[in-house]
Parts: sequence; structure tokens; C-alpha cells
Amino acid sequence: MNAKQKQPSPTMLSIEQAQRRAEDLRTMSDPIRWPRWPLLPVKRPNPEGGIPICGVMFAGDRARYASTVFEKVNLFGSKAGQSYAQFLATGIERAYPDLAALLDAGWEVD
Repeated sequence: MNAKQKQPSPTMLSIEQAQRRAEDLRTMSDPIRWPRWPLLPVKRPNPEGGIPICGVMFAGDRARYASTVFEKVNLFGSKAGQSYAQFLATGIERAYPDLAALLDAGWEVD
């Protein structure tokens, strides 16, 4: 791990949180494990409380999207014939430097 990757101290996380983070990292880094490939539904707590913020990760261009979340896309609202690029453009693109930063921002596999 290089100096730029910031991970919480193991003492800061409960055992359950650390296990969940490790499992989420394994899943996010390996699209073969994604149950809805090429999309992986993810969520994070809403800072205002209430319903979590939902998004998806996309396995298409791993060099570009390996640590990117598309917020507020409607998985059930895609139109027939719509490309993934068109579908993802309906959301808000949140790019992170790496998966550790994405997890630090609160994202987890949904």
C-alpha cells in the first residue's frame, strides 16, 4: 500500500465492519463476483439521514471506471436499445482515486 492510500486503523473499525469492508473490497475489485454484472449496486449513508444514496459501479472500462460510482441511476428505468454510456449518463459520476477511497467515502455493496 502506498502513502496515498488511506485506510482506517483496524482499531477504529469493529470486527464486523472490518469483515464487511474486506468483503466489499474483494467484490468491488473482481467483477466476476458481481451478481448483476456488468453493474454492481452500491449504497452509502445519506448525510442528511433517511434513505441511503444508491449508485452502481460499471465493469465496462476497468481502467477508467475501476473506482467510480454512478449515483442516482435508475436500474429499472433504462430504455430498450439504450447503451450503457447513455444509461450511466443519467446519473452523477463520482470518481475516486482507488477502491480504498471509495470505501472511505462510505460506499458498500448493496
